[in-house]
Amino acid sequence: MSFYDRAYGTCESTGCNDITLATSEDNGSTWTLTRITTGSMPDLTCDQNFFECGLLGDYQGLAYANGAVFLAWADTRGRGFNAPEEDVYFATLPVG
Repeated sequence: MSFYDRAYGTCESTGCNDITLATSEDNGSTWTLTRITTGSMPDLTCDQNFFECGLLGDYQGLAYANGAVFLAWADTRGRGFNAPEEDVYFATLPVG
């Protein structure tokens, strides 16, 4: 499973986010957590982008096939038209 996570850096106090992948090889008794994002995505405020603020986390996907996990998520590290914005990010990781 994957999820938006505030466990890295100062995200708990500043509102930034990361994506974490949680995998289990024993039916959920134990989990391995892997940070997917290479840097924290900032909290997108309405002052920065009125049309995209407050919607982060609504769009995320995960699939598993042939020993790999494929993840897609909305990320605010993108900059379009000289303002922070949400973009779609994608990662593939081997598992197992």
